[in-house]
Amino acid sequence: MFGLEGNGNFISVMYAHLRRSGWNWVTVIVLMFWSHINPITAQITKALHDQLYLVNYTPDQGLSEASVNTFLVDHQGIMWIGTDGGLNRFNGYEFTPFIKSSDTSSISNNSVMALTEDGQGTLWAGTWNGLNAFDPVTQTFQRYTHPNGSGNYAALHYDSARNYLWGGTRNLGMVVFDITQRKFLETPEYRSQNEYVEDLIPITQDSLLVATRSHGLMALHLPSGRTGYLTEKDGLLSNAVSSLAFHGDWLLVGTQVGAQLWNLKSGERTVYNRPEQGIPKNYVVCATADSQGNFWLGTDGGGVVVITPTTGTAQNYQRGPLGQNTLQSNVVRDLYFDGDENLWIGTYKQGFGIHRRSFRRISHVIIPESLKTQDAENFSVSAFHLASDGWLYIGTDGSGLLRWDGVEFERISLQPSGVSSYSESILSITEDSQGYLYFGTYGGGLIRRSPAGEVYRYTDAAGQGFADAIIWNFAWQDTTRLWMATFGGLVCLDLETQAIHSYLQDTNPYTSGINILYDVEVMPTGEVWAVSSAGYFVLDPEKEEITQWVSQQHPEIPLPLDFLVSMHRDRDGLLWLGSFGEGIYITGQRQKAWHFQDLTRRVGNKFVYFINEDGRGVVWLGTNWGVAGVDKYSGDITWLNAQNGLAHGVFNLGASLVVQDSILIAGGVNGIHFINTYQAREGMEAPRILLESARLDEELIPLKREHLTEPINIEVPYGPQTLSLNYAALDFGDASNIRYEVWLKGDGPALHQHGSQRQVSYMNLDPGTYTLEVKASYQNSLEFPPQQLVTIHVVPPLYMTNGFRIAIVLLLVICIWGFIRLRTRTLHQHRKRLRSAVQEQTKLLNQQQQEIKEQNDELIVQNEELISLNEELQTQREVMSVQQNELERAHANLLKINDQLELMVSDRTEQLKRTIDELNKTISELDRFVYSASHDLGAPLKSLLGLIHIARIECKDSGLEQHLDFMESSVLKLEEVIKSLIHYSRNSRLEVVPEPVSLVQLVDSEYDSLRYLPGHQSVEMRNEIPKGSIVISDLGRLRMILRNLLSNAIKYADLDKPNPYVHVRFARQEYTWSLEIEDNGQGIPATHERLVFDMFVRANEKADGSGLGLYIARESAQKLGGELSLSSEEGAGTLTKLVVPTSESAPPLPIQLATSSLAGATD
Repeated sequence: MFGLEGNGNFISVMYAHLRRSGWNWVTVIVLMFWSHINPITAQITKALHDQLYLVNYTPDQGLSEASVNTFLVDHQGIMWIGTDGGLNRFNGYEFTPFIKSSDTSSISNNSVMALTEDGQGTLWAGTWNGLNAFDPVTQTFQRYTHPNGSGNYAALHYDSARNYLWGGTRNLGMVVFDITQRKFLETPEYRSQNEYVEDLIPITQDSLLVATRSHGLMALHLPSGRTGYLTEKDGLLSNAVSSLAFHGDWLLVGTQVGAQLWNLKSGERTVYNRPEQGIPKNYVVCATADSQGNFWLGTDGGGVVVITPTTGTAQNYQRGPLGQNTLQSNVVRDLYFDGDENLWIGTYKQGFGIHRRSFRRISHVIIPESLKTQDAENFSVSAFHLASDGWLYIGTDGSGLLRWDGVEFERISLQPSGVSSYSESILSITEDSQGYLYFGTYGGGLIRRSPAGEVYRYTDAAGQGFADAIIWNFAWQDTTRLWMATFGGLVCLDLETQAIHSYLQDTNPYTSGINILYDVEVMPTGEVWAVSSAGYFVLDPEKEEITQWVSQQHPEIPLPLDFLVSMHRDRDGLLWLGSFGEGIYITGQRQKAWHFQDLTRRVGNKFVYFINEDGRGVVWLGTNWGVAGVDKYSGDITWLNAQNGLAHGVFNLGASLVVQDSILIAGGVNGIHFINTYQAREGMEAPRILLESARLDEELIPLKREHLTEPINIEVPYGPQTLSLNYAALDFGDASNIRYEVWLKGDGPALHQHGSQRQVSYMNLDPGTYTLEVKASYQNSLEFPPQQLVTIHVVPPLYMTNGFRIAIVLLLVICIWGFIRLRTRTLHQHRKRLRSAVQEQTKLLNQQQQEIKEQNDELIVQNEELISLNEELQTQREVMSVQQNELERAHANLLKINDQLELMVSDRTEQLKRTIDELNKTISELDRFVYSASHDLGAPLKSLLGLIHIARIECKDSGLEQHLDFMESSVLKLEEVIKSLIHYSRNSRLEVVPEPVSLVQLVDSEYDSLRYLPGHQSVEMRNEIPKGSIVISDLGRLRMILRNLLSNAIKYADLDKPNPYVHVRFARQEYTWSLEIEDNGQGIPATHERLVFDMFVRANEKADGSGLGLYIARESAQKLGGELSLSSEEGAGTLTKLVVPTSESAPPLPIQLATSSLAGATD
């Protein structure tokens, strides 16, 4: 980029080229990083406090030494702090110092000046006496000394492309360390002058800028090691360069005599070295840039200076009145922004401070006094609107309309043409879909400004003094109706007709002041809600019905309806009502009834000037006590006031606007406030949670791990003991605001606890495996998923092991076996005793058998009695037999009647059979008659045709010739009818004779036989049937079908078309085969399409056939068991399709008439 490639004298060639081109060489280096920043967004996000608010740390909190030189957050999120008294590791709660000792594994020197981390996560520390690599496992250091001396390091840079460390020293110049080989490289070409290096920054992957104490800026090309210099001769402020910072198209060069800011796009240079420029001390010790492009400079005695390149302004922060929460020393050694945009400030002898990003969420902008009108007492801001043209329009109370592009304010005149006086108090601003801006004024009515700048003031067309109205707020209904809350009631402007409608309610004795309206909202139902100094009312515009709500009429409502001044409908449909000294209320509709919730107890009896909502759904209230953020979902309320950077003063009614979902713009008597409503950053990564230590009772358990935050395993014995675990979330900017939830998960229910403590203890854990999960969350409800920190294995004692349990089971088995053996022996003896007992029982049974015999005799007597009863039953059975005979006779009669019925059915069947035979005979005779008549008529017709031909030859009279043509045409038509009758007769008489048929030959022969037809030569015939296509069918009937279809296609071809055609296609399916004939002829009208298969039907008046062709073709297809269908469109053509089963046993296909876009004519 800046000419380090190539051969030859690099320094002279590069320098001469840059001087000739008129570009500063550093400009060329960084030009490719330029980008544009939106001015308004930049101003909102870059504006700073008048005073830095810091959380400070000194040796009283555990820091090893009070002079802080450098900072670094490693890849695990741990902050490392280099001091004059050793290296410190900081987790947000405690410091762990690493101090030089007699042990060679300690750090080489306590003055730690530079820190960096390589691609493998190794921490490198440059001290006043060498280079050190930190081993996180052993917590020790490996020292590396350059061959030319120990090296006093001021800066380090890790070169990932080559895995090198580039070090800037104050006694050896630039040195290079090969991390792979763990040795220094010999690089004399850029150490020849033993540069005193103060700072270095990367410009590209292969280029560094190096700040030297005596030779200005050095450009270093890493692959080749070549260098170039920029000195005072080239426009550098001083050759004693002490610090560097780079962002976008700006380069900040800090020297011992001030700072120089270069715009690398325009080449403009600005020097900051005077107190009136915001830099009280010229020695710039360190410099860095934030993500918004502001340059932060640490000076030797002048505190911190912040330069905003886009405006050229500089702001100085020094030790101030905030005591322990301000800058503790004006001698600043290092400035560092961590990944969360927290600013770390290292000082001389006063430790370091953290300026959290959340502290910078409020900024205050004062409008220049030069824009104030003479009549205005102060510069009170009363309305905002971010317009579609990109400007922020600002309404003031007495100083007219301003607009702001983020840098400069501009006054916009709203004086209508021909009007000498108009209101300079702008209370409300809105915009329609066409880009027209509408302004509600105090006493000047409604003013409209077009995108071209034309101003129009609405007159008293609606009466009621609207031209001089006080308009506090607007609300849109759709895009065509603009509602206005005025001091003269509710007003609606119809944009389509430009008509103005006024709704005034002042006739009710209870509604004094109801027409003095402050805010208006349009509900999704179309209702218009408005609040006033005497309650509020609801208007139904369609019905023009108004429902009034005032305290005197509705004492049951817990709402002070006496003085409502602000209103807002949130994204959940809730309506927020703010009062003047009576707090805030929420309304919600349930089952067509409105319910009110009183938040006054929590917010207080404040004056609520405005209500607005950010992208998270937090509702922000502008009050006389500050700004309150109400989280609807958690119920949390956040107050912002002067302690958070809010300027003292009062807000104006409705003077608020939310942009970018998170920036609340609020206006009042002290100018404009920009409030970043997000207390936590969207998309912020969860703070890593570190398991710091584990103890079993009082004994420390070694933690074996490669990285601090990786899950580890702990094994502890079972017993009456306490396991204690300490952890910490690595969030240095807001660690005290973190709350923890801890789960210990095992085989049973999870143990859970939460709070701000960073230690958990568990007593007498049962044997098993447990996992400890910790979730960190902020008090502002920003939560993150839980992280698994440790797996705990509780080793059971011997008596709780599986081996011990198996031994117990075996012992039990042996005992059971012995018991069974003993039991078997006892049972054997018991069996002998039972045998003797059985004998005695046998005797007893014999006695019982005798008793049974006697009982049997008694049963015989009882049996005789049963026989007597049986005889009675027999008598009854005979009676039933007689009844059975009667039933049989009835059944016989039924059989006789049935026989008679069968005889009658047989007679009727015989009659039907004779009738059918007679019909068949008649049909047969009719067929023979038709056939005979056709043949008998054929011969005379042929003779007649011959006579006509002879007459035409012998007679030359033209009149007679025409009569002969008519006669011939009539005879031919009669002959065609006779042929059709013959075909019909043959089709009905002859049986189907299947035989192999070559479809290709059959189609060609039939088409050739029709060459006598007019138009045959003009029609293109395309036989698309594959060669060798053979079907089994009746040849005669197939020929009859094809002849009729092909002749129709030729007869009714449209010869006026450029390419009349007839296409024949064949397809074979699993159970059928099909034949399609398509033409582009005259087609068939839609009214005749379903009738063409009927007898003696012609498709149109031009058809000269017999009307039997398609009828005979369909009858022939049915004889083959198939179907014939067609689809046609008049003027487009006809598609006829024949589908025939491949097997004689297949059922006949149903006849259907298809309908499609094609059509054609038939005979």
